[in-house]
Amino acid sequence: MVFGDKRAAAPPPSAEVIQELASSTHFSVAELQSLAQRFAQLDRDADGLVDAEEVCEMAEVAMYPLLRRVVCRYDEDKSGAINYTEFCRALSTLSAKATLGEKLRFAFTLYDVNGNGFISPDEMFDVFRLMSPRHYTDDALLQIVTAFLSEYP
Repeated sequence: MVFGDKRAAAPPPSAEVIQELASSTHFSVAELQSLAQRFAQLDRDADGLVDAEEVCEMAEVAMYPLLRRVVCRYDEDKSGAINYTEFCRALSTLSAKATLGEKLRFAFTLYDVNGNGFISPDEMFDVFRLMSPRHYTDDALLQIVTAFLSEYP
C-alpha cells in the first residue's frame, strides 16, 4: 500500500487456499505468500481481482507477447480479471518448473481460441500476429501460416 493510501486492502488468501495452491502449482508456500503480496500491490482497487493491464505491469512477465491471452485463458468466470488463485495458476504455467507437457497443453489452449479442440488457420494467424514483429505484413504472415500448416497439417 502506498503511504497515505486510505483504501482497504482485499483480505489475504487463507491458509487453506495457500496449501491447495502449494499442492497444485509449482510454488512453495513461501513463494505463494510472496505472490499474495505482489498480487495485492497489483490490485489497485482492492477488489481481489487484477485485469490484464495490471498484470502487464509486472516486469517479471511483461515481456510475454501473449500475456493478455494468458490472463484470458485463466479468467474462469470471463469477467476480464483474475483472482489470486487464477493468478498463481497462470504464473505456475509460465514458470521454469512447469513440465513440457503442461507447457504444450497450455500453448495449445492459447491457439485454440474457441476451445473446440482444433486450431484453425484463422486462430493460428491471430496468434502469429500477436507474437511477430510488426514488420511482417498480413500477407507475409498468411504465407507463414500456410507453409506451417502444409508442413504440419
